[in-house]
Amino acid sequence: MSRAAGFSCIRCGALFRIETRIDSRGCPICCGEAPANMKVVYDPSGATSAASAAGAALPSLWRYADMLPCGLSDAISLGEGLTPLLSAERLGKQLGVPKLLIKDEGANPTWSHKDRFSTVAVSMARLSGAHVVATASSGNAGASLAAYAARAGLQCVVVTFSGTAGAMLAQIRKYGASVVSLADKSHRWPLLAAGTERLGWFATSPFHSPVVGSHPVGIEGYKTLAYEIVEQMHGAVPDWCALPVCYGDALAGLWAGFKDLLSQGRIGRLPRLLAAEVHGSLAKALAGKADLVAEVPAGFDTLAISIGTTRSTFQALSALRES
Repeated sequence: MSRAAGFSCIRCGALFRIETRIDSRGCPICCGEAPANMKVVYDPSGATSAASAAGAALPSLWRYADMLPCGLSDAISLGEGLTPLLSAERLGKQLGVPKLLIKDEGANPTWSHKDRFSTVAVSMARLSGAHVVATASSGNAGASLAAYAARAGLQCVVVTFSGTAGAMLAQIRKYGASVVSLADKSHRWPLLAAGTERLGWFATSPFHSPVVGSHPVGIEGYKTLAYEIVEQMHGAVPDWCALPVCYGDALAGLWAGFKDLLSQGRIGRLPRLLAAEVHGSLAKALAGKADLVAEVPAGFDTLAISIGTTRSTFQALSALRES
């Protein structure tokens, strides 16, 4: 059964009942002034980020099921999480970071941190009664969702575009997903929106502009990054956490995880966050005081297409400001 009690806006704090249909369109109250994503609200009784007695031996992030939207009995898992935290002393010396640690998310089942998102999102999709999960993706997110949908026995639709790498398409198809490739990248979201509204797809990715982030239930999976880091550091907290950022799903989830640990008294301070972006929309927003992350021009082409957005999100901005 679902452990979630409802949803709240990360900007205005408005509460929404658990029965409310939530996707990646964000808070209806904030959509005009500063579009913002939602977060899952839990029943405060008994939640703990320490590995539960039932799940402590699990070789996956579901050892932290007590802090996720659904329980172990509903989890769709491929053994994701518990990835290595590796010392990178030589690289650290080159960068001027005396003690550099790298969280190797390539050790996840589909070789991406997106598996943390997909395991929770697909678990919640099946729990909600959905038969089809869907995403707009140019690679890792699509492959990850396809793998977890196959594990759950759900259909998966990945809407992509003609420039998507052949290796990624092959991986997505090997997991049994239906791939819809469109000539115009901008046409992906209207198709995903139509599938959600008319056919009842459970869409995990953004499909509305301006973007607020991905489906909030999936973002909960990224909290486990923080839980694992502190556990692997024997209760210590890193001074900084640096992540590549597009719409900030992993950044927001990681930050929420550290705040969970602080509120429970398991850590005494929070780390600082560093967001590595291509075109600088967050840097511009941080320099101002408004909550709206504005579009910035793309001054150059980039091979890092997955983080090449010219407009990030309030969820990323909020996490950076708080840190």
